[in-house]
Amino acid sequence: MDHRGTYRMLAGAALTWLGVTAAVGLGAAPAYAQADVEQVTLTGEGLSEPLEVRADESPERCAALYREVSFLIGERPDADEPEPDTLGPAYTLVTVVDGKERHRFELYPLADGGPRVFRPKEQPGDRKVREGWYHGRLSMPETLVAAGVPLDGVPGGVGGGGVAPPEPTATADPGVLGLLDDWREGMQLTVAVTIAIAAGLAGVALLIRRKV
Repeated sequence: MDHRGTYRMLAGAALTWLGVTAAVGLGAAPAYAQADVEQVTLTGEGLSEPLEVRADESPERCAALYREVSFLIGERPDADEPEPDTLGPAYTLVTVVDGKERHRFELYPLADGGPRVFRPKEQPGDRKVREGWYHGRLSMPETLVAAGVPLDGVPGGVGGGGVAPPEPTATADPGVLGLLDDWREGMQLTVAVTIAIAAGLAGVALLIRRKV
């Protein structure tokens, strides 16, 4: 029996399978693309009226707010319920898609141990989802302040009065917290791809052993 031909065939099949798996993982999109979100509305402490950030008026600010919750859509809760006195100020974030409210999250940017997000069971449009707590992005406080939310202890957040600063330019350097979030998400993707490759190689080795 020509084992070399068998090895080549199995190796080719494994590489094809790994390529498809990686492509599917990298190409997976959230429930709604960033461009589909027309508006993000914030309500909460320090805001005398709802703060509406529209994509057609402030595209970068609207996109930044949506990124604070988009990676949670469809995901299982990953945090335990915190003690109420550790959460700090609360803000409700609602996205608008096709002229209708779509997703609702509760944000706690100054919670002890890092930002937290709560997804309530009751969602816009009489939808119901699995409620739960999540670890939020480290960039959440800065993102909310940039949108016009006054947060004590965050640069630009004291005395903000809900007045949004100028729209950031495309050449602005990202903040340190934003870089940390990008690094964390990149590492998560790297780990997932590494596990997929390891699983594929293990499967190939098992098949070769059985053929031999």
